Amino acid sequence: MYRNGVLPKPKNYTYAFPNLLTFHDAPTVIEQKLFVMYLEHRMRTFHGTFHASNDYAMWYGWSEMQRDLTEIRELAENMRKNHNTASAAAPK
Repeated sequence: MYRNGVLPKPKNYTYAFPNLLTFHDAPTVIEQKLFVMYLEHRMRTFHGTFHASNDYAMWYGWSEMQRDLTEIRELAENMRKNHNTASAAAPK
């Protein structure tokens, strides 16, 4: 989304992808979801599996990650549509 110009790359980001070290200062909802997905739900999946707690890994880890991913994809699709509409309507 940074490469396509849908999301402007923050000045404090070295590269054009989310910086997981700035999770408290995430500039967009998509990145905030990504950080929770990575830092919380991924670890719950790992810990539940490691401790042979399949129910915990499934419901508090994997299912939450899948829900986050669905929300991220939907937000990204809407943002791309809005970006394309705005780009097409802009005077040239």
